[in-house]
Parts: sequence; C-alpha cells; structure tokens
Amino acid sequence: MMCFLRKLCILAALPGLLSAATFNGRVFLDQNRNGQIDAGENGLAGIVVSDGHAVVKSAADGRFSLDSAEAKPLLWYCRPSDHEPVGSFWCWGDAGKENDFGLVASPQEREFTFMQFTDSHLSSPARLQEFSEHLKTLPISLAFAVNTGDLVASSDTLLVDKAVAQYDAYQAGIAAFPLTLLHVIGNHEHAMSSNPDRDLNHEFYGKGLYRHRFGPTYYCFDWAGIRFYALDGTQMHKGLGYREALGEEQLAWLEKDLALLKPGTPIILLCHEPQAGIPGHSSGLRDQAQLAKLLKGHNLQAAFCGHLHNNYEARLNDAPLFVTGALSGAWWGGPNSDGSPQGYRLISVKDGVFQRTAYFNREGHNAIARIAPSAGEIGSGKQTLTVSVLDYGKPMELTASVRNHDVALAPVMSSREPLWSYWTLSFDSATWPDNLYTIDFKALQDGKESTSSTRCLLINGNDDKAFAPKYDYVLHFTYVRADADAELLINDQVIASIAKGRPCGRNEKGSVTIPRDIMRRMNALSIRTAPGQTGRVAISHVTIKYQREDKKTVTISDPRYYGHSSMSVNAAKPESAGKRYFAVMD
Repeated sequence: MMCFLRKLCILAALPGLLSAATFNGRVFLDQNRNGQIDAGENGLAGIVVSDGHAVVKSAADGRFSLDSAEAKPLLWYCRPSDHEPVGSFWCWGDAGKENDFGLVASPQEREFTFMQFTDSHLSSPARLQEFSEHLKTLPISLAFAVNTGDLVASSDTLLVDKAVAQYDAYQAGIAAFPLTLLHVIGNHEHAMSSNPDRDLNHEFYGKGLYRHRFGPTYYCFDWAGIRFYALDGTQMHKGLGYREALGEEQLAWLEKDLALLKPGTPIILLCHEPQAGIPGHSSGLRDQAQLAKLLKGHNLQAAFCGHLHNNYEARLNDAPLFVTGALSGAWWGGPNSDGSPQGYRLISVKDGVFQRTAYFNREGHNAIARIAPSAGEIGSGKQTLTVSVLDYGKPMELTASVRNHDVALAPVMSSREPLWSYWTLSFDSATWPDNLYTIDFKALQDGKESTSSTRCLLINGNDDKAFAPKYDYVLHFTYVRADADAELLINDQVIASIAKGRPCGRNEKGSVTIPRDIMRRMNALSIRTAPGQTGRVAISHVTIKYQREDKKTVTISDPRYYGHSSMSVNAAKPESAGKRYFAVMD
C-alpha cells in the first residue's frame, strides 16, 4: 500500500499526469504527402500506436483510440515495414482534435545493411557534416542509420541555454545526412541533470529537451519484417544524474508490445548502454534479468549498443550483443582505447536473420579498423593482428609498416564477406625494445588511397639501449584514498611515499620528480602498501609530464586508458594493483 501511495505522489507531482483523456486519430496512406487526409486516401490497419504506456492497434479504417493518463502525451506509432513517415512519426497528443499520422509506401529489400554509429558527443556541427559528405562518396547502399546515444557532448552538465546550443549543433550536423537517421537516447542527452543549479521544473530538464527534439525516448519500428526496439537505458536518479536501467514503465510497455507480435517475428534491440553485462567492463542494465525474461521465447536476432567507447561482444539470452566503438573515439581526442578508430558499425540482415557485422574507420574510401586483439592488451613475442577493410567485394591492395621500428609487415586476407574483408598480419617482437609501437595501414583501390593506424604496447623485457633521458620528468596524480602507508615505484625504484590518513579528494593533487637515471623508454609505475598494513590506497589522473627544449609540455599516459588512468592497491591483495606503463616518445 505504501509503495502504491508513493508512486501516486510522484505521479501527482509531474505536470500533465493524472489528467486522463482519450486521444483519437487515424493512421493513413498520405499519397500526396500533404500531411492531411484527403478523399481517396485509405487508412492503415494494425499499426501500433502508443504513448509509452498504453499500446493499441489501428482499426481496419486506420482509426485508433488511446486512453492516456497524461493531458498532453507524446504519441507515436510503430513505423511498419515497406512504409516511410510523412513528417514525424510522433506528435504531442491533443484530445481536442484528431491526431493523424500519414505514411507513404516505400518498398524495403529483405536483404539489407544498416549503419550504427554511437557516442558522437557533438558540440560543433562540423564533424558530422564532414561525416555526412564522406558517406555520400562511398559506393555502398545502406538502408538506414541509427545513432545509439550520446548525440551531444555534455548537455547533462549544462544549464538550459548551453544544452539547447548543443542540440542545435547536433541537428545542424545531421541536416544533410544522406540516410534515414534514427536516434536512441544516451546519458549525455539529459539536459541539466548533473548541474547543481539545474531547474527541476523546466520543461527541458532531464529527458524533456530530447523529447521535444526527437520524440519518444523508447519506441519501436519495423523494417523488412524485423521489429526493432530502441530502448532508453537511463533512469533519472534522485533528481541528479542517472542510473543504467530501463525501469518498470518501459518494461511494462515492452511486455505489452511483445505480446502483439506474431510468433517468430525477428527482433533487434538498440540501446545506448549495454543490455547485458560485459565482464570486466560493464555490469549492464540493472534490470537486464527482467529484460532477458521478457525476451525469452521470442526470436531475438541481435542487440547493439555503445556507451563504452570500445568494441566488445557478449550474449543476451541466445543472441549476440555487440558494443560499438565511438564515432568520437576518445571524445574526438584520438581512437577508442581498444585501438579501434573513431568509426561506425555495419550490420547485414537477410530475410529477418542477422548475418554479419564489422566495425570501420569513419574516414577513407576503404575504411580500415583494428579488430583483434584489443590495444588494451600488453603484447610480447609473436603477435597477430586482424583488421577489417571495407572493400565492397572488389580487389584491393593493403600494406602495413611500423612507424617507429624498421621491420617489414605483410597483411594477408584471411576471410571475405560481401562488403568487407578481414586481413591478418603476424610478426615476432621478441627482440624488440619495450615500447609503444604504431602500425600504419594503407589501402589502395581504384586509384583511391586510404590510411589508418593502430598502436601496440609491447613488453618483452628489453630496454631501448639508445634511449637517453634528457628532461625533467614529473609524475602527476590525484590522491583518492589512503587507508595505509604506501609507496609509488617507477621501474621498481621507490620515488614517493603516501602517508596513511593523508587528505584525499578531487583537489588533492600530488607530483613527484622522477630521477633521470631510472627513466627508460618504457616506464612501469606500481604501488604497494607497507608491510603489516590493512585497507586500500588509490590515486587517479596519473600522467607523466616533461618540458622539451622548445618549451612545449608533453603529457604521457598509459595508452590503455583515455588521457589518464587510476590505480589502487588492497593491502590484503597486493597482486591486484597491477602496473601502468608510460612510453617516452621522441
């Protein structure tokens, strides 16, 4: 009873709720595309219409009637296969008029490829405008594209004017996008939600701005007989920030919609956050068990998401789950930390069955991307790298070289798909000095040259004898926790101590000059607690900086992390601390 009353109070506090009304309209074939029903234009039967809570189907004449608890709900319909909307697929419901939706026939191939890109983090339209122009030059036919969230850079941290400016920039960036583009909400679309001066009553607060610009935060659409579910993996949490979950209301809507599907209907899920756990990287949605239970017995073909700025694979029930690297990579500052470039994913489907997928560089006629192993792994000895190349099923030449090592590499095609191929290259690094190596790829097809690069952190226990440290190197970090006395070591040499109980927090910075005589080309940072201690010690934002002769300050970090890393040690498990690696480049 108390739970019910609590929910009732929450609903009463939200504008537009608990004002039940009936919303009527018609889904029709708008043959002249003028947005209104004219003589001779027929209704479409069996089209799902929803406000995110109720789910109804249009009658034989296309009419629908939906009872909503909101005075002005956001109404939308499930776009049916072989049709496209005239205007938007959603509108703000008005109980005082007909809420009509027009569509036109648009045949869809049952064998098709679509694009997923994610985490565009846009604050300026230029990069998406460039990406749009690049896509127009590619000799490939794609059915549609979907951006699976974090469309904008950081509207969640901004007040309303600046949040609106980021949405404006994104929409300017996609204005000339050459494909039908669909959207999924991400955690950075929650305007003002993480700003302490946020206005909780503003219509754009949280998901409000997204809803005004892009419509429902969760919805479904059909394409070539497949039901796509675009899910909202973010729940507003206590008025500040979010947590990764679908929530009871969305799950209830999904259950209703799934119940309307014909048995065996193929399903593909789209979400910003991973719909299931990714061991070692993400725990996934909090209510993933409920999601998996709802999908049990249904024909789930695959699931796709972003959020992690890396490429991973997992499983949801019996279907593959693909985490896709960011279009922005390291927030437009470099590649994803798994070594994959700023890029996108292509996904092929035939007769409702998921066929294949691969990730590619956002640049280049023959886009190239590292597939395996992850650049987050430390290599030694014999190495084998695999890259994907978008070659359109045509002959192509691929070469590779190591930028900072004189060795010949010869990529070999290892497998072929209709639109792309996979290439492997192998080399033995056992005698190479410990270093961060860069491998450059070059593809040549029809006179067009495409390039890409990736990095390899190789540690074989070999010092670079030619390296001579000549600057003052300083380790910078932030104190996070100090339950025990501890020491910091560079190349197994103690360079600083951390006293138990010292002040810790975001503003508690530390810096230590590293003696030149212990610096190497590749440097390992480790942390250990003093004997007999208990508890944990942790630092974050760890980098090494030095100033060159030209007065430019160089910042180096562990390449497996974005810009900086953290590290901690538990006195009870000293082996858990691991090491961080810093390569001094010429």
